[in-house]
Amino acid sequence: MEAQRALVMTANLGSIFDENEMEAQWFSAFEQVVEAVNPVVVALHLQEVGGKDYEISMPKVDSFVSKMLTIKSMARLNRLRGYLDKDFKCVDQFTALGSLFFFDSNLPEVELWDNNEGSFFPLPNHTCICCCDGTSSDGTYVKQKFPTDFFPGVKWSRKGFLATKWRIGGNIFHFVNIHLFHDESNFVAMQKSPSDYSSYRKAALSHVMNRLKDMVRNDEALFLYGDFNFRLDLQSVVKYLTHGHSTHHVRLDSGESSRIVYRDSSQDALIIEKKGFHISDDLPFTRNFVELLPFDLELKQFSHLKELPVSFQPSYPFSERIEQGCMYLPKRCPAWCDRILMNDAAVRLVQQFPSDVDYAMMGTKVCVGDHKPIYLTFSLKFEQAVVGSGAGNRKQSGSDSVGVGYSCNA
Repeated sequence: MEAQRALVMTANLGSIFDENEMEAQWFSAFEQVVEAVNPVVVALHLQEVGGKDYEISMPKVDSFVSKMLTIKSMARLNRLRGYLDKDFKCVDQFTALGSLFFFDSNLPEVELWDNNEGSFFPLPNHTCICCCDGTSSDGTYVKQKFPTDFFPGVKWSRKGFLATKWRIGGNIFHFVNIHLFHDESNFVAMQKSPSDYSSYRKAALSHVMNRLKDMVRNDEALFLYGDFNFRLDLQSVVKYLTHGHSTHHVRLDSGESSRIVYRDSSQDALIIEKKGFHISDDLPFTRNFVELLPFDLELKQFSHLKELPVSFQPSYPFSERIEQGCMYLPKRCPAWCDRILMNDAAVRLVQQFPSDVDYAMMGTKVCVGDHKPIYLTFSLKFEQAVVGSGAGNRKQSGSDSVGVGYSCNA
């Protein structure tokens, strides 16, 4: 069988549920990518499902998924298996993660691993959306919300990981959706290198990798992708951007800095606040972003995780105003938060057809939220393989179905 295209994408949806026009632009940009790639497999990881005001906007998630099913370029990808963590009332387990997997019905083999059964089973030819709540006994995914002690001093929020395992055309794939903690304060992030926040993220990612160690064999492809919240080393970046500038502190009555102003000979070149990052010239983050890659250090702490060369500007934080989709919000130092990482087996798989590989950003010219989705496309040869043992007599999974027309009868 000739090589076919696959599309892997991560998208933080925190902004789009509050603005209909933004959602429309998100879908338009997504459709353009799908039309250009023409994939037979789409593996989409979502973070902040339900948006920032998830208690109000969570009902919109089913509509979001339904709209994906109506996209013309997705018509042949009519086998969908999805996982949505929407139960925000289950505070100790709620992650707001979502993983959606679309497959061409003509693929010779698509199988999903069931941890309860210890075997693969054939994916049915219908749509199935599983609710990843605290009562589910579904063995086809592993989900965890990070404990509070992973991020001391930071409000417990929707951070964790969601893992699934597949056999597609004879190749085994582990798709792991992840959302790590952000930088709460620019001042704290600047205090030392690496920052405390970077250390917290390292501990959480190390925890995930330890969980995966017994799940992923060396010859199985691991795709770990989502919102890692990796940030540039802020202390070093500020020194680089403000070399030769004068520094002025605006202090509160308590003596604490409320603002740090870096001035060149003619203007305030950079102003930093707890939640403010105002730069007079954003060229270092747009056209000249390659100069800042040496300050992107957090991934270097994990030598066994690989990433393709980054040829796109930082994916966060973009303006949430419809008319300013190419501009950054003046609240954080722009960074490559959204990533697609792999183990060596996945890299070998992706690079079988080097000319078909593309690691890129979606929606570069329009507003699609404060995070721009990041995607990876590559080609695979799908070969008929023997169905896994036990696939034919698998017990019914304990998932629930959601949305009009959804079915979860595996």
